[in-house]
Amino acid sequence: MLERRIKNMERTIALHNGVKMPIIGFGTWLAWILLVCKGKSLSDALDIALETGYRHIDTAYVYENEDVVGDAVQRFLNSGKAKREDLFIVTKLHLMCVFVNIHHNPLQTLNVQFTAQQCSFNALLRHELATLIKRTSATLFITQRCYVN
Repeated sequence: MLERRIKNMERTIALHNGVKMPIIGFGTWLAWILLVCKGKSLSDALDIALETGYRHIDTAYVYENEDVVGDAVQRFLNSGKAKREDLFIVTKLHLMCVFVNIHHNPLQTLNVQFTAQQCSFNALLRHELATLIKRTSATLFITQRCYVN
């Protein structure tokens, strides 16, 4: 069973630029909640994920764990078990981070992300679920949900 899972983790899809992305990735959103319940850390989970064959790691600035992801990736690369080109690291930039935090421009936010991760990323996604809102008095009503690519 484990061999089959590892084999499936090696499957890739070619992106429009020819880069191959593993079709199965390890997502780090809310991972800390699940792990705290089991007495484990995200760092432990990433170590196990990389050891068992995950080569696609998904993180984002708003997850506040890019530093942990970067540390785990560096540990794994330093072990000699993979090269950087064997990994596919995805991060996301949420436009609200640009407007509401101390980094008022996307390049500054990206620099913070790059520094936290300690390594380059293969894909940068725009991370947001845009919602059209109608304001009536002091109440906001969600009128339509739009998924932005």
